[in-house]
Amino acid sequence: LLASLRGSAVGFLLTGLTGNIAQALHADPTTVLYITRFIAGLAGNSQPVAQAMIADCTTETERPKFMGYLGASVGISFAI
Repeated sequence: LLASLRGSAVGFLLTGLTGNIAQALHADPTTVLYITRFIAGLAGNSQPVAQAMIADCTTETERPKFMGYLGASVGISFAI
């Protein structure tokens, strides 16, 4: 889970720096953008890992509450 979040952070940082990277490498910015988004996409599957972790680490009575928290965090992130 932490490796996925770190990979996403690096991918998003590189995406934000696409113009500077393209200028430094004398490359097409669109190509650099595709590459950086590909990197972010490779590391971006943290939700299934988080769901599996919640399912494994909680009791049956706590599980719906924590799955609800996870669902709420996803919903809030889409709203933002």
